[in-house]
Amino acid sequence: MLLQEIIMSDTALPNTYRLGLFGEKYREGKAEGERTALNLYLELREIPVSAAVQTRIDSCDDAERLKAWLAELIRTDSVDHIRD
Repeated sequence: MLLQEIIMSDTALPNTYRLGLFGEKYREGKAEGERTALNLYLELREIPVSAAVQTRIDSCDDAERLKAWLAELIRTDSVDHIRD
């Protein structure tokens, strides 16, 4: 069981504490970390990125989507999959 699951299922903890740990700020931080990794990979591999693709990356708040984009980028060294 993940720590997040243990904490979220512990009814002895106040809701505000549980939600504060794994609520919106947690998700924002996770997305920011994935975004940073994606941008760093692009920079280090010197992969050209259009303004539209960079905007799409910068505006994405879905950590799982960013992670999927990074995985595909590592496999292909292409940003063709990052589009609307």
